Amino acid sequence: MLVQIHLRAAKLGNISPSAWRRKKSNPYAKIVLLSPANDGSNNILGYTEVIHNTLSPVWSTIFSLEHDTNTAWTPLRISIHDSRSTVESSPHGNGRMKNSNESSVLPRAVVPATPMGDDGKMGEIDLEVGDVLSMEGGCEREFKLNEGGSLFVHITPSNQNPTARSPIVSGLLTSQIRGLDFKNIESGILGLGAIDPYFELSKRYHDPSTGNSRWQLVYRSEYIHNIVNPYWDAFQLDLEKLCHGDLRRELKITVYDYEKKSAHRWFGEADVTVEELMESVTKGGNASRENALRVIDRDGDVVGLLVVLKADIARVVEDECLNVTTGEDGEQEGIEYQWTG
Repeated sequence: MLVQIHLRAAKLGNISPSAWRRKKSNPYAKIVLLSPANDGSNNILGYTEVIHNTLSPVWSTIFSLEHDTNTAWTPLRISIHDSRSTVESSPHGNGRMKNSNESSVLPRAVVPATPMGDDGKMGEIDLEVGDVLSMEGGCEREFKLNEGGSLFVHITPSNQNPTARSPIVSGLLTSQIRGLDFKNIESGILGLGAIDPYFELSKRYHDPSTGNSRWQLVYRSEYIHNIVNPYWDAFQLDLEKLCHGDLRRELKITVYDYEKKSAHRWFGEADVTVEELMESVTKGGNASRENALRVIDRDGDVVGLLVVLKADIARVVEDECLNVTTGEDGEQEGIEYQWTG
């Protein structure tokens, strides 16, 4: 059985060398599949992104893993480390925020290309996947860390029950969105300055055993400095990790105002599905408001628009791939070609 693993942590111990300057650690997590034979032949499944200057990270990286339901034995070791070598920089390492004509930076996030040996360890736990899956009251388990704080591990079957009349689709979603007419909640002195917006894309997970539901972070964009009409980079997500292949599964786009020295400010959100993303692709250019998604704040007011510039699916159908795009008449169009990867 294929499972998905989400990680978050809370109130971690601060081991930053610059803690005396009120700097916090830059945590990332590492997952290792332990050898059942206990012979040391362990397999590193991968690393999360680094979240800078926080002790309560919520990582967007999702890990997929085959779990043997016959033996119910899939041992993992998860460790949290403080990155000492990464900075809040763009993929090109220029260390600047993204302005309208600059390359992007992630909000407190850089994927560690090569974790360094001097990255301090903030905690480590061993777990069994089957134990988490069989828990009463949900599939998230809290592990207390000796070094301080807690690690929360959420494990769910990858294949969820699809919504009515919605087939399971395998493939990749390539999308790009931009903000338009954002309300400026950070005007600064004399009305100067603007917000530094970024967005998070989350999926709703429903636990059939309890009836409870929760939002799981799937993607976090870069932030853009001092702008009310942001133009974010395109992104690509595996449909299995994004929506379990269900194009009608509930998703949510949440916009935040990036704050360098304090908690980011919640701005507003828009409910959506992959299907609705594709239907909302702009027909009138990148400043068209006709099909734009509305960003709603807690008072129910519209505080901005999200213009969908692109929403294409490279869909795997048996040995072929089907490119699914949205035509000018709003109908889905498909172009078949041989799947090569």
